[in-house]
Amino acid sequence: MAVSAGDYAPLSYTAEAIHAAHSPGTVVVFRIEAADQPTVLQRRVFLDGAQEGTATFESSAVSLTGDPILAPTTTTASWLELREHARFPAAGTERDDALELTMELVEYRRP
Repeated sequence: MAVSAGDYAPLSYTAEAIHAAHSPGTVVVFRIEAADQPTVLQRRVFLDGAQEGTATFESSAVSLTGDPILAPTTTTASWLELREHARFPAAGTERDDALELTMELVEYRRP
């Protein structure tokens, strides 16, 4: 069965907006909490975004005490691929001004 654009909630930003907000050297750290799981700090460092349409970034995760959970990995993805992380099915997706996060932005640092 084919999935149409109408099956998804609208995205709130463009690939260009993500690119503009994540220049090389940008660091983003999220605190992620899930039921019955240890709290994790997920860190993403944008290394290169100069090549048209792509970003290279390093991702890692540590416990609240700084113990490594995930070894650093380097990934290259298109800004369009990164944008797709915010795509949710229209059915059951409701947008409003109130925002509840299951993860907390701990650090956002631009060079």
